[in-house]
Amino acid sequence: MEPQLIDYYNEMPSGINVIDKMNEELDDLQKKYNELKKKHTEYRKILMPKIRINTINGFKIYTEKIYNSVSIFKRIIYDLLNHEGWSLEYDGPVDFPWRWSS
Repeated sequence: MEPQLIDYYNEMPSGINVIDKMNEELDDLQKKYNELKKKHTEYRKILMPKIRINTINGFKIYTEKIYNSVSIFKRIIYDLLNHEGWSLEYDGPVDFPWRWSS
C-alpha cells in the first residue's frame, strides 16, 4: 500500500489499521478453530462397540436385530429433523426391501 498524504499527519499510516483489524479477525478465527478441534478430539474418544460372533447363526441373529432397529432409528431421526424445522428432501422413512433368510 502506498503512503498517502494523510499518513504524514497521523501517528500510524492508514494501512496499519487494516492490518490490525485483519489480525484481530485471524485471532478470532483461530480461537474458534481451536474450540472445534478440542470438541473433535473429545468426540473421537468415543469407541464403537465391538461384537464378537463365533457362528453363522450368531451372525444372522445380530443382523436381524440390527435390521429390526433400523426403522426405529430412521423414525427417530426423521421426527427430530421434522420437529427442528429442517427441510427434508425425502417423503419419510422407508424400510429396506431385503431381509436375511432364516
